[in-house]
Amino acid sequence: AHAAHAAHAAHAAHAAHLHPPTRVAHLAAAAAHAAAAAKVTVEKAEKVDKVKLGIEALNGLNDAAVHAHDVATAALDEVKEVKTLSKDDKVLPSKGSATHGSGKCRPCAWYWKPQGCQNDKDCGYCHLCPEGELKNRKKSKVAAMRMGALVPASKTHKTKSYSGARVLKLSPLL
Repeated sequence: AHAAHAAHAAHAAHAAHLHPPTRVAHLAAAAAHAAAAAKVTVEKAEKVDKVKLGIEALNGLNDAAVHAHDVATAALDEVKEVKTLSKDDKVLPSKGSATHGSGKCRPCAWYWKPQGCQNDKDCGYCHLCPEGELKNRKKSKVAAMRMGALVPASKTHKTKSYSGARVLKLSPLL
């Protein structure tokens, strides 16, 4: 900046020794150059302001995202706490409901009927599954068997641990 100032002073001294018409033209050119430099500076300042506004907007979005994450995490923690209390305090509607949500529960066929399940809390089937879940699972099983994706275990495995169970074949699905 000091060198630029010194060059400008030398340039001004040089312009002072010029003839008046040349001096006026020279000063006009210098003024135009200064105005152009000022315009560039203003444009840069406007761009900087736009960038600052963009950063503020992003910070606002980030704050909103962090808040949404915190709310979702708190809600998830509450759900986990309720599930834990239900299992630990034996508040489950039936013994079979303990595995609900793991994919291993078996829906009770009687729970949603007008007379309800006679076994109540001693029932080995899930009372948390929604109405129609048993029917939906049966439909899915039949569809898988028709596609050939599900076959009886006795055809593919000759061990007692698989007797009566069904085995999922992936090759027809690929």
